Amino acid sequence: MAAKAKRQADQGLKDLSYSQAQEQLEQALAQLQSDTLPLEELPQLYAQAVALENHCRQKLEQVSQDIQKLDPDGISLSAWSEEEG
Repeated sequence: MAAKAKRQADQGLKDLSYSQAQEQLEQALAQLQSDTLPLEELPQLYAQAVALENHCRQKLEQVSQDIQKLDPDGISLSAWSEEEG
């Protein structure tokens, strides 16, 4: 049953634009920082935030690849690194 719920959540993420995912990530982070979040909800919300972050990174990577295909000799975009974030 948990695997089915995860597949549905993953499908929902695929349908999100970068802006939508970023907005949801910001909301999740605000909730995680809140003093009112019940402890029992923390793991699920944290997992959702991680999934949203990964989705945003994948979208950014795809855009970077698309730009490089359009103009391979043009601008150089470096890969996202932990130090930049």
